Amino acid sequence: MADSGIDAAMLDVIGAQDTVQQVYHLKRPVADFENRSATSRDVAEGVPHIVIGLHYGRMLGEWNALEMVARHRPAALVLVVVMPFYAPANRSFETVPSHAVGRFFLDARAQLPDVPLLLGVRPPPGRTKVEIDAYR
Repeated sequence: MADSGIDAAMLDVIGAQDTVQQVYHLKRPVADFENRSATSRDVAEGVPHIVIGLHYGRMLGEWNALEMVARHRPAALVLVVVMPFYAPANRSFETVPSHAVGRFFLDARAQLPDVPLLLGVRPPPGRTKVEIDAYR
């Protein structure tokens, strides 16, 4: 990858084994996501993504993912709030409460004070979006 001229590697960091298996349908340990993040930093600026509510709208492993990211001091961290628009019709899906998203933003800022935090994609629309924007 280093020879290709890329300047950033963007990777999802998942902190819960259940999410790896049940959402991504992978038979990989959580440690692989940290190792991949560390390896990408060797060939390009590491820009990890943590998807808040990735486990069908539930928070499961996000703080573990934040700890994994913090160990490698990335160039930036992208926080993505999951959007239920793409959920399968046959799967129940929750909306992450805005106060929980806000708490995670505050914890990420505290843990990575010198790392730029970016909000990826866009949060769920309506009142939830307004509330989440207030935490940024």
